Amino acid sequence: MHTETHAHILDLLPAYALGCLDADEAAEVATHLASCAACRQELLAYQAVADQLPLALPEASPPTALKQQLMQQIRHEAQRETAVSPPQQSWWQTWQAALSRFFSKPQWQVA
Repeated sequence: MHTETHAHILDLLPAYALGCLDADEAAEVATHLASCAACRQELLAYQAVADQLPLALPEASPPTALKQQLMQQIRHEAQRETAVSPPQQSWWQTWQAALSRFFSKPQWQVA
């Protein structure tokens, strides 16, 4: 493996572990990883760190006003969906329609 290419891939590994590379760079790294055990080991170390990042910050509660605004938007969306939802057929109406289509004569037989 060319030393400059290997060094370039090593520089990309942290971003690759975080899923921050564009498609071309990610494909380049994936191709290299298929043939380089040393870089795969390095990637495992970066992934272990990346997996711990969400735990590095203390939990924070959103402001009360934000929660109230979000809940209001959810209620508004639910009311709007309810207002435009078509009426649901009962199971019996669905069965009745299916059976009538099944047992009716085809149009080409009706004369």
